[in-house]
Amino acid sequence: MNNFYYLYIFSMEDKLTQIPEQDSNQITYENFDTDEPQTTQRRTLSYSPIIFASLFVLLFILIIFYLTPSPKLSFELSHQTQCLTSSIDKKECKSCNTGDKLENGKCVLNHSFKAVYRTKKPNEKVTLFSIPAEVVTEMIIDDKKVEPTQSYTFPESGDHTLYALIDMNRCYTLGGMFNGNKNLIAIEFSPLFNTEKINEMNFMFQNCKNLESVDLTHLNTKNVVYMEYMFAGCSSLKTLDVRNFKTENVEKMNSVFMGCSSLESIDLSTWNTKNMKNIEYLFARCSSLTSVNLSGLNTAKVEVMQRVFIGCSKLTSIDVSSFDTKNVRTMLGFFANCTSLTSVDVSNFDTSKLRNMENMFRNCEKLTSIDLSNFKTKHVVRLSGLFSGCTNLVSYKLDITPARHLVDYDYLFFGCKSLTSIDLSQFHTEDIISMKKMFSGCSSLTSLDLSHFDTRNVEIMIEMFRNCESLTSLDLSNFETQNCESMRGMFSGCKKLTYLDISGFSDYGETSGLMTGVPSSGKVRVGRRFDDTIVKYVPKKWLVEVVE
Repeated sequence: MNNFYYLYIFSMEDKLTQIPEQDSNQITYENFDTDEPQTTQRRTLSYSPIIFASLFVLLFILIIFYLTPSPKLSFELSHQTQCLTSSIDKKECKSCNTGDKLENGKCVLNHSFKAVYRTKKPNEKVTLFSIPAEVVTEMIIDDKKVEPTQSYTFPESGDHTLYALIDMNRCYTLGGMFNGNKNLIAIEFSPLFNTEKINEMNFMFQNCKNLESVDLTHLNTKNVVYMEYMFAGCSSLKTLDVRNFKTENVEKMNSVFMGCSSLESIDLSTWNTKNMKNIEYLFARCSSLTSVNLSGLNTAKVEVMQRVFIGCSKLTSIDVSSFDTKNVRTMLGFFANCTSLTSVDVSNFDTSKLRNMENMFRNCEKLTSIDLSNFKTKHVVRLSGLFSGCTNLVSYKLDITPARHLVDYDYLFFGCKSLTSIDLSQFHTEDIISMKKMFSGCSSLTSLDLSHFDTRNVEIMIEMFRNCESLTSLDLSNFETQNCESMRGMFSGCKKLTYLDISGFSDYGETSGLMTGVPSSGKVRVGRRFDDTIVKYVPKKWLVEVVE
């Protein structure tokens, strides 16, 4: 805010003594608050030399203060292009900053870009940018021309303004231009920063953690191919307008906004991404994001979509109806840690080429239902943790088509404590080698039908049913365990389990903590190949029945 100094002259009207009308010592007061004519009042004032001297001194101080720019004024001007002085009606500029020019009564940026750097201590050396100093034709720092340089030592702490003019005919890449610059807090580009021939803007602002303002209005991205990590780690950015971006040639867009933890909304509806192949981590850890418009995204060529929204903990809904996923190979962690997500519609997803669905909905704590009935899983290799941590999930639909390469169900329903039943009739297990913690933490499950499970190739069953606190009985008589290497803690924490049939078990591998935390009494059925070493893990009061 501009500093204005006002001189207040308080009325002495109440102290004046009305005297008979005279021609010589009279003064007329008029009311200027209305256009109506006013009757004048005549009162007499006596002015002494002291009063005149005091008024003169105050007037002189006013003039000096008004003409001297205050530190506050300079601070504000360093953040955006505006007038130093203006006309009386404030409709036109009269003068501008050193790095700006007066054009049609307005101040406009007269350099390629204007940046503001903040230092916390005197004589702090700051890296300004990473492009070669040779392509910089002019630099102005705090209204002083300096020799072009990549770094500069600021004698005082505070905010400092840099104007730089770049020879864009000699500048071939903007990749990593301000990468890791912790002093950069604001930047504005002008039309003079002609980036029409630039094809690399990847890592351009990566980890500029104190960057608060970016004006990209004049940034030309028409021929940019690589845009990955462009704003990654800009944790202080609350708003970002990229609607003017031309993205038809961009192929790599992964992690563009990753770690923009203060960003509240983003609109990509104007983007043309017809050549985009990778959007992994696009919005990863955008923990303040509440609104995202993806309606313009063309994902027809995208092959990698892993962790696109991971950690977007404030998003309550995401519209991905425009996504074309026919070529996508991985959706690992796609919605992981979206802890506020209450609903999501993926009925339009074509998963015919999908190979990895690991942790796709992990820790989506508020999702109550998930419908994946349209998913084709014949090429899926990884499915572990698909619903892990979905603590309020009460229903799901998923058909596991026989997949020759599917290798594990690890953590598949881990922590799904609201599920009371699980339909596993469409699950195929003949090629599975690991079921680690598959149902662990499903504390509301009262029963499980695993009669069709083929476990002949399973090697790991660690904590498979751990903390299934409502299960009272479990029939695993069909389980074959000749290849099992570990059953550690398999039934631990099953507080109500009193009947267990493991008569089909032939080998046990590691069995430490097998039944820790189960009731003190109950019944277990074992096969004739029952290993005596397992007895120490069965509670002493349990009845052990050996089945021939």
